[in-house]
Amino acid sequence: MRISGRAAFTLVEMLIVVVILAIMAGVALPYFSDTSFEARVVTAQNVLRTMGTALDVYRIRYSKPNFPPTVMGSWFAGGVVPINSLATDGSTAGSVEVVNVAGATNPSGKTLGGGAAHFWYNRSNGILRARVPAMANATATNSLYDRINSVSQTFVNVLSGGAQIQDLRATAAPAQAD
Repeated sequence: MRISGRAAFTLVEMLIVVVILAIMAGVALPYFSDTSFEARVVTAQNVLRTMGTALDVYRIRYSKPNFPPTVMGSWFAGGVVPINSLATDGSTAGSVEVVNVAGATNPSGKTLGGGAAHFWYNRSNGILRARVPAMANATATNSLYDRINSVSQTFVNVLSGGAQIQDLRATAAPAQAD
């Protein structure tokens, strides 16, 4: 259509362009949302690995036969325990629930929320776990929990003054293919 000698778009053409852009955005949005969540999962795994390394360094540096009584903020940059990237409680520092239960390998509550600490640490055996948000169902929640907490862990046994690092990957079950 021509208006006073200039080319112009009709209302129908403009609506078609807007609809096409809306469809493209609708297709792309879930992809970006999943990518953002995956980045938070990887960040949580890295924080957990860093915290595990800090526990190992403490035992080696101070030649301690036992695991540290707590996870201290002074071990990390900024002087605070890192935040669990999956936590949405607005915290500025991570929180750690410390227990001393022989043989316990997982917390009774695996999910964040309700005042639960971001991380769970059993000082009797040195196991450190990250809690996860509740997902759509229990299977999805447990799957995410297992995925985050399956990062390679090491523990240190101090034997007669010398440190021996044992890698738990050799005894762990093989990882499932994605």
